[in-house]
Amino acid sequence: MHRRLIQLYWPFSYPPHHPERLPTFTPLLLGSAAVLLALGGLADLPLPMLLAPIALVGCVLLPWLMAIALLMIGMKTVAIATSSTGDILALRQLVTLSIVVVLSPWVRTRLLRHEWQEASQRTLATLIHAETANSPEQSIGQTLASLQTITRADAAIALRQLDAVTAEVLLSLPEHTLPSRLTTPTLFAEAIAQNHCLFYPDYPQTANAAPALVGQGIQSVAVMPLQQSGQMQGAILLLWRDPARFSVPVQQFVESLQDGLSHLLQFQDITLRLEKLKARLVAILETIPQGIVFMDEGGEEGWLNHTASLQLHLPQGAVEPMAIAQAMAALRMKANNPQELGMQAAQFFSQPNVQIRDWQWSFSQPSKVLSLSSTPIDLRQVPGRLWVLDDITERKQAEVALQQSEERFQLIARATNDAVWDWDLTTNTVWWNEGIETLFGYSESEVGQDITWWHNNIHPADQPRIINGIHAAIAQGQQSWADEYRYRRADGSYACVSDRSYVIHAPDGTPTRMLGGMTDITERKQAQEELQRQNLRAQLFAEVTLKIRESLQLEDILQVAVTEVRTILKTDRVLVYRLWPDGTGSGIAEEVLPGFPTVLGQTFPAEVFPEAYRHLYLHGRIQAIANVTDNRQIAPCLVEFVQQFQVKAKLVVPIVAKAELWGLLIAHQCDRPREWTLFETELLKQLADQIGIALTQAQLLEQETRQREELARSNVELQQFAYVASHDLQEPLRMVTSYLQLLERRYKDKLDADAHDFIGFAVDGASRMKTLIQDLLTYSRVGTHGKPFERVNCSAVVERAIANLKIAIEENNAIVTCNLLPNVIGDASQLGQLFQNLLSNAIKFRRTDVVPQIYIGADEQATAWQFYVRDNGIGIEAEYAERIFVIFQRLHGRTEYPGTGIGLAVCKKIVERHGGQIWIQSELGMGTTFYFTLPKQGELQR
Repeated sequence: MHRRLIQLYWPFSYPPHHPERLPTFTPLLLGSAAVLLALGGLADLPLPMLLAPIALVGCVLLPWLMAIALLMIGMKTVAIATSSTGDILALRQLVTLSIVVVLSPWVRTRLLRHEWQEASQRTLATLIHAETANSPEQSIGQTLASLQTITRADAAIALRQLDAVTAEVLLSLPEHTLPSRLTTPTLFAEAIAQNHCLFYPDYPQTANAAPALVGQGIQSVAVMPLQQSGQMQGAILLLWRDPARFSVPVQQFVESLQDGLSHLLQFQDITLRLEKLKARLVAILETIPQGIVFMDEGGEEGWLNHTASLQLHLPQGAVEPMAIAQAMAALRMKANNPQELGMQAAQFFSQPNVQIRDWQWSFSQPSKVLSLSSTPIDLRQVPGRLWVLDDITERKQAEVALQQSEERFQLIARATNDAVWDWDLTTNTVWWNEGIETLFGYSESEVGQDITWWHNNIHPADQPRIINGIHAAIAQGQQSWADEYRYRRADGSYACVSDRSYVIHAPDGTPTRMLGGMTDITERKQAQEELQRQNLRAQLFAEVTLKIRESLQLEDILQVAVTEVRTILKTDRVLVYRLWPDGTGSGIAEEVLPGFPTVLGQTFPAEVFPEAYRHLYLHGRIQAIANVTDNRQIAPCLVEFVQQFQVKAKLVVPIVAKAELWGLLIAHQCDRPREWTLFETELLKQLADQIGIALTQAQLLEQETRQREELARSNVELQQFAYVASHDLQEPLRMVTSYLQLLERRYKDKLDADAHDFIGFAVDGASRMKTLIQDLLTYSRVGTHGKPFERVNCSAVVERAIANLKIAIEENNAIVTCNLLPNVIGDASQLGQLFQNLLSNAIKFRRTDVVPQIYIGADEQATAWQFYVRDNGIGIEAEYAERIFVIFQRLHGRTEYPGTGIGLAVCKKIVERHGGQIWIQSELGMGTTFYFTLPKQGELQR
């Protein structure tokens, strides 16, 4: 409020050149006042007369001086009137001065009206100036700045209406006064409706006041609607945070800008559009691949685009028409089809009404075809001609290639075995080659030419998928389509076909034709289906076989078999029928659906399966009966028997075990008759064979189990016998030996030489008998009296064995060499006996001509250690390599080499107890190498 009062009584608070400051008249008023004062001083006018022009100028420029001047004049008048002298002349001068002062507001109003008009015209002139307003947006921005400055508004905003409920801010001074987008078009709806500027001194009290403005404390608002191209585009808002007094000049100023700004925006918009259109036209002409040539018929103007300039070898842009004509004539002279051009000219000139003339010039160096289109034009009443030069070499080549391709297509269509079709999408007609008759038997008269005939021959189940797929491929712009379906032959049967096609599109992308070929793949489909059936059968067979083989128990085998077979064949009952030696039979395993009677445990009389049937089943008979009651090959007694169990159809295959008919595998369909397929029959036959194999294996396993148990019992008894025998026999031997020795000592002098020999023989025999019993006892204890396995250092074991044989080694001067040996898991005592027996064997069977040398070592293998004991002894013939490991087997007489023949048998038994094998490599007279393996355990140690 204070600011408004200051502006009212002190106009110089306004910015420079503001109408309230009277920028146009202020110099004139001040100059006039100075001239009048100078003239008054020269004329020696009274003081009040001299003050009149000064008072007038001061009150016009500063309205508040009027009150001061009137007060001073009044006081002076009262003083004169009350004086005794009463100067009438001075009083008149004061009255004149007061009249001048009182007239100053009227003068100021007239001057302000003129100043506001000048301000409006000046603002519009500034907007029109090309250097300051190049676009509607710049015009709006300058208008906002002028309005905000002149009206002293706190903010000036330009809004554009987007739709019925949304407006956006184009420009705001200052920025961000309002959000960039508003949903309150009521800000300027009333002004747009009236197409008139509206002023709201008390905006918060106005109906439909915008909350966005009221919330910012806006007290006064002025709205200027803008119109462009005949449509309301938005408005300019002037906002004051203090209540504003909208004077008539201010309102007139704002309203004067409305029409001018709207017309200016419309004019600038049209100008910009024309410039854009011109720029776009030039850009199009310069970028299109065709050459554009324009010549007016007056020969004054010619113009070429970039492509035409290259074709005619002329500069781009404006060119003299004569130069263009000469260049085109020179280009025509290079064409190598003058006869064709002459015929075209004769045709064109014989038809003067033809406006557009198309020429084709052919060139050989380089090879190309140029199309020239000549069109007369009338541009602003200036006749001329427009030439379009187009290089159609590729199109001509494509036409020739297309013609050749069409010829090849016709030849291929006649030569191929496929049914080739050509569907014209524009006419909806279809062309077929001779393959339609070859593959499907349709004569030429039976083949329909419309697409409906083709669709009607597709199998009804395949029609929706195929038709929808073809139309989808066409609608989606696909290049190809392929599918498989069933197609009806002329005899009514259906063939499986593979159909592949390609869609041909016009240059604009519109599909025009569809070419395809149908291949009869019936045999291939049947082969694939048969292969799938075989694969399925193999898979099912493998699964059921695995389940059958997982258990070798008879009951488990049969129950798994009937359960799996019923699931695979989807039958009502599966039965394993066991044939008994007395001719009868009974069901011993069954899987049946609920609701049907069970056959399990029922005994079939002998007449149901006579001996002749058994003979046929043993030789592979398979009985597949689709309907039990209608089959005359079935014995009536069997029909009557199976009807007790609601059997409508059955499939029977034999189960053969050990070349004997063990039983039958039977599948029953109880709810309806059923045709049994070859796939089902073969699968059931293979499963029956697997059951027979599993039964045979189960019987063999049972027999083997009994034999193993019997052998185990026998081994235990033999071990007990060997132990008892060896232990009980040693006591009589000791007694015999003791008494013979006593007899020899006591009757030594009384016996002759023969008696001494007899006693010696008896003692020696008893001693050998004792050794044999001890060795036999050792052999029997290898598997029963061994110690638990532990980690064993083989090097230490060999050292102990060498120590035990020290005397024998020294007596025979033997050399024993031992390499690094590994650690193993085993019985240290038995492994020591193993090495000791092999070393003793090598020393015993030494050669007399060489020093005995024995080598001990081990080689690492994947899962075991391979030990060897190599000597240079007498060797063994290859035929006896296995015999030496048999108990009591000797290759030499006792007089040559002592021993019982059990040592190597003990070695073999020890190695086998440790999970290894033992063998030899030997050559007679060249030494022997004993090899044995032990499972790999531990690390190599010295």
